[in-house]
Amino acid sequence: MPLTGNLLSQVHAFKDLTPVEIDRIRQISHTAQYDTGHELFCEGAVGQQFYVILEGEVDIVKAQRSTIDPWRSETEITLATLRRGQSFGEMALLQRDVRSATARVAQHYTRLMIFHRDDVIELCRDDPELGFRLMANLARDLARKLRTSNVSGMQRLIL
Repeated sequence: MPLTGNLLSQVHAFKDLTPVEIDRIRQISHTAQYDTGHELFCEGAVGQQFYVILEGEVDIVKAQRSTIDPWRSETEITLATLRRGQSFGEMALLQRDVRSATARVAQHYTRLMIFHRDDVIELCRDDPELGFRLMANLARDLARKLRTSNVSGMQRLIL
Protein backbone atom coordinates (compact mmCIF):
# COMPACT_ATOMS: atom_id res chain seq x y z
CA MET A 1 0.00 0.00 0.00
CA PRO A 2 1.45 3.43 -0.87
CA LEU A 3 2.45 5.96 1.78
CA THR A 4 -0.91 7.71 1.40
CA GLY A 5 -2.68 4.47 2.37
CA ASN A 6 -0.52 4.14 5.48
CA LEU A 7 -1.31 7.73 6.46
CA LEU A 8 -5.03 7.24 5.82
CA SER A 9 -5.12 4.22 8.12
CA GLN A 10 -4.05 6.57 10.96
CA VAL A 11 -6.77 9.17 10.25
CA HIS A 12 -9.57 8.87 12.85
CA ALA A 13 -12.27 8.70 10.16
CA PHE A 14 -10.60 5.65 8.61
CA LYS A 15 -9.52 3.79 11.78
CA ASP A 16 -9.88 0.01 11.71
CA LEU A 17 -10.73 -0.13 8.01
CA THR A 18 -9.03 -2.82 5.96
CA PRO A 19 -6.33 -1.91 3.41
CA VAL A 20 -8.82 -2.76 0.63
CA GLU A 21 -11.44 -0.44 2.15
CA ILE A 22 -8.90 2.35 2.55
CA ASP A 23 -7.87 1.89 -1.07
CA ARG A 24 -11.52 2.21 -2.15
CA ILE A 25 -11.80 5.43 -0.15
CA ARG A 26 -8.53 6.74 -1.61
CA GLN A 27 -9.83 6.09 -5.14
CA ILE A 28 -12.72 8.55 -4.70
CA SER A 29 -10.38 11.34 -3.61
CA HIS A 30 -8.09 13.73 -5.38
CA THR A 31 -5.04 15.60 -4.14
CA ALA A 32 -4.23 19.28 -4.46
CA GLN A 33 -1.41 21.54 -3.33
CA TYR A 34 -1.88 25.05 -1.95
CA ASP A 35 0.29 27.93 -0.78
CA THR A 36 0.14 29.94 2.43
CA GLY A 37 -2.99 32.06 2.79
CA HIS A 38 -5.18 30.12 0.37
CA GLU A 39 -8.73 29.82 1.74
CA LEU A 40 -10.01 26.29 1.30
CA PHE A 41 -13.47 27.28 2.45
CA CYS A 42 -15.05 30.28 4.13
CA GLU A 43 -17.23 30.55 7.19
CA GLY A 44 -20.85 30.73 6.01
CA ALA A 45 -20.29 28.86 2.71
CA VAL A 46 -22.10 25.56 2.11
CA GLY A 47 -19.76 22.63 2.74
CA GLN A 48 -19.20 20.00 0.05
CA GLN A 49 -15.78 18.54 0.84
CA PHE A 50 -13.83 16.72 3.54
CA TYR A 51 -10.03 17.07 3.76
CA VAL A 52 -7.03 15.09 5.02
CA ILE A 53 -3.68 16.87 5.35
CA LEU A 54 -0.90 14.94 3.60
CA GLU A 55 1.75 17.64 4.12
CA GLY A 56 1.76 21.10 5.66
CA GLU A 57 -0.61 22.93 7.98
CA VAL A 58 -4.11 24.40 7.89
CA ASP A 59 -5.53 26.99 10.29
CA ILE A 60 -9.19 26.84 11.27
CA VAL A 61 -10.26 30.40 12.03
CA LYS A 62 -13.48 32.07 13.11
CA ALA A 63 -14.51 35.68 12.63
CA GLN A 64 -15.30 37.52 15.82
CA ARG A 65 -17.21 40.76 15.91
CA SER A 66 -16.91 43.06 18.90
CA THR A 67 -20.02 42.99 21.08
CA ILE A 68 -18.88 46.12 22.91
CA ASP A 69 -18.03 48.35 19.94
CA PRO A 70 -20.11 47.64 16.81
CA TRP A 71 -17.91 50.03 14.78
CA ARG A 72 -14.80 48.03 15.51
CA SER A 73 -13.68 45.82 12.64
CA GLU A 74 -13.99 42.05 12.77
CA THR A 75 -11.05 40.06 14.10
CA GLU A 76 -10.19 36.40 13.64
CA ILE A 77 -9.53 33.79 16.26
CA THR A 78 -7.47 30.74 15.33
CA LEU A 79 -9.39 27.78 16.73
CA ALA A 80 -6.85 25.16 15.66
CA THR A 81 -3.78 24.55 13.56
CA LEU A 82 -4.03 21.15 11.92
CA ARG A 83 -1.09 19.11 10.64
CA ARG A 84 -0.19 16.02 8.65
CA GLY A 85 -2.62 13.16 9.17
CA GLN A 86 -5.39 15.33 10.60
CA SER A 87 -8.75 15.81 8.92
CA PHE A 88 -11.31 18.59 8.79
CA GLY A 89 -14.58 19.45 7.09
CA GLU A 90 -16.31 16.23 8.19
CA MET A 91 -19.66 17.92 8.76
CA ALA A 92 -19.98 18.39 4.99
CA LEU A 93 -20.26 14.61 4.63
CA LEU A 94 -23.12 14.42 7.11
CA GLN A 95 -25.28 17.38 6.15
CA ARG A 96 -25.54 20.17 3.62
CA ASP A 97 -25.05 23.14 5.89
CA VAL A 98 -22.89 26.23 6.09
CA ARG A 99 -19.34 26.07 7.39
CA SER A 100 -18.94 27.30 10.96
CA ALA A 101 -15.35 28.49 10.39
CA THR A 102 -12.82 29.27 7.67
CA ALA A 103 -10.00 26.89 6.70
CA ARG A 104 -6.84 28.61 5.50
CA VAL A 105 -3.48 27.15 4.47
CA ALA A 106 -0.93 28.08 7.14
CA GLN A 107 2.26 26.70 5.63
CA HIS A 108 3.80 26.89 2.17
CA TYR A 109 3.29 23.73 0.14
CA THR A 110 0.35 22.21 1.91
CA ARG A 111 -0.88 19.10 0.14
CA LEU A 112 -4.38 17.80 0.82
CA MET A 113 -6.44 14.76 -0.02
CA ILE A 114 -9.96 15.95 -0.83
CA PHE A 115 -13.18 13.94 -0.72
CA HIS A 116 -16.36 15.31 -2.28
CA ARG A 117 -19.58 14.66 -0.37
CA ASP A 118 -21.44 13.10 -3.32
CA ASP A 119 -18.62 10.61 -3.98
CA VAL A 120 -18.54 9.52 -0.32
CA ILE A 121 -22.33 9.11 -0.23
CA GLU A 122 -22.21 7.03 -3.43
CA LEU A 123 -19.47 4.82 -1.94
CA CYS A 124 -21.61 4.33 1.18
CA ARG A 125 -24.59 3.30 -0.96
CA ASP A 126 -22.46 0.89 -3.02
CA ASP A 127 -20.92 -0.72 0.06
CA PRO A 128 -23.29 -0.28 3.05
CA GLU A 129 -20.97 -2.12 5.47
CA LEU A 130 -18.05 0.15 4.61
CA GLY A 131 -20.43 3.13 4.69
CA PHE A 132 -21.67 2.24 8.17
CA ARG A 133 -18.14 1.84 9.54
CA LEU A 134 -17.01 5.08 7.91
CA MET A 135 -19.97 7.05 9.28
CA ALA A 136 -19.53 5.49 12.75
CA ASN A 137 -15.86 6.56 12.68
CA LEU A 138 -16.87 10.07 11.60
CA ALA A 139 -19.40 10.29 14.43
CA ARG A 140 -16.78 9.17 16.99
CA ASP A 141 -14.24 11.64 15.59
CA LEU A 142 -16.72 14.53 15.68
CA ALA A 143 -17.69 13.63 19.26
CA ARG A 144 -14.00 13.61 20.22
CA LYS A 145 -13.47 17.01 18.60
CA LEU A 146 -16.56 18.41 20.32
CA ARG A 147 -15.38 17.16 23.72
CA THR A 148 -11.93 18.65 23.13
CA SER A 149 -13.34 22.01 22.04
CA ASN A 150 -15.68 22.11 25.06
CA VAL A 151 -12.80 21.44 27.46
CA SER A 152 -10.52 24.05 25.85
CA GLY A 153 -13.40 26.56 25.79
CA MET A 154 -14.03 26.02 29.48
CA GLN A 155 -10.33 26.42 30.25
CA ARG A 156 -10.33 29.78 28.43
CA LEU A 157 -13.34 30.89 30.49
CA ILE A 158 -11.68 29.87 33.76
CA LEU A 159 -8.38 31.57 32.90
